[in-house]
Amino acid sequence: MKDKEARKFQILNSLIFHYISTAKPVGSETIVEKYLTGLSSATVRNYFAELEEEGYLTHPHTSAGRVPTDKGYRLYVDRVMEIQRLAAEDEMRIQHEYQVKMQEMDKLWLTTTKMLSIMSHYAGFILVPQLKKMSIRSYHLINYDKQRVLIVVVTNTGMVWHQVVDFKCQVKWKKVKYIENFMNAELANNSVQEIRKKWETLRTEYEKSDSQMWSVIEQLLSELDKIPLEETYVDGEGNILSLSEYHDMQNSIEVMSLVKDKKLLNEVMHNYLIKQLTQGKKVNIAIGSENMRSELNEWSLVTTSYTMQERMIGLLGILGPKRMDYGRMVAIVDSISNAVNNALKGQYGVRVYEKRSRK
Repeated sequence: MKDKEARKFQILNSLIFHYISTAKPVGSETIVEKYLTGLSSATVRNYFAELEEEGYLTHPHTSAGRVPTDKGYRLYVDRVMEIQRLAAEDEMRIQHEYQVKMQEMDKLWLTTTKMLSIMSHYAGFILVPQLKKMSIRSYHLINYDKQRVLIVVVTNTGMVWHQVVDFKCQVKWKKVKYIENFMNAELANNSVQEIRKKWETLRTEYEKSDSQMWSVIEQLLSELDKIPLEETYVDGEGNILSLSEYHDMQNSIEVMSLVKDKKLLNEVMHNYLIKQLTQGKKVNIAIGSENMRSELNEWSLVTTSYTMQERMIGLLGILGPKRMDYGRMVAIVDSISNAVNNALKGQYGVRVYEKRSRK
């Protein structure tokens, strides 16, 4: 009985492997000719029938060939698939991209989605950390010119946000330094929401005694209020529309609408991040109907988290067809996640914060 079950999984493995490459229903003759030459077509058809009865295979229309179901893909992923290691040249390519281009945080996110898309030939995405919800560790105000200041905010995880603020009037260097010291003394170690509440208890005192200081802090906090809670970067959306098996225009429109709706996409990816946190798996795979949104019932998501200071802060992954090469996709997201982790640690020279000295 064990031999029969092993042979059944071997046939399922061969069928899915072939279907991933061709996107066409697989017949028993193909299995015999290309993978299991010691079997007869009749024997393979009997196994096909059992696998179909158990819900692992189905056959479209009147075709004699079979295609895997979501349940079949899940069995393949959980019990049959061997996680691949990326080829040495692919690993070197990833390292080169991150070593050369990692100068600012925005470039980190953009390079990550681009690499995920290029290497998978599908859509790559990354959910950027919830900067607005993090505790702000320190503020740095740097004179940009006579009336503009660069504000740099460093969170407790080491993430950085910066913005040039135009005050429309000249602010002396001594006043800027005074405000910087005040904000670090009174408003540090709080989230953006908490900072606003704390400032409300202090502002009346400074509104009358030091109107310029009050005005400058008000404007700085207004800029902080604009920080998005989350943002999802996506690259390669066009790749998923060019796949040969997807002629369902309505489903394609629904998927693209989801990808283009940033608020909804952020919500969806945030839910996958929560799932990643609760399940504790390094890489999660959601196949077809296992996805949280009906728009993704014909697609699969391969996701993993990335960290800073050993804390999970975001999610990255690949959106592609159910017939994707799961072993390679897992290897890609795992390797790129490691590259992002190293970049955030500063291993590849990312400038998290570099304070300019005033001459």
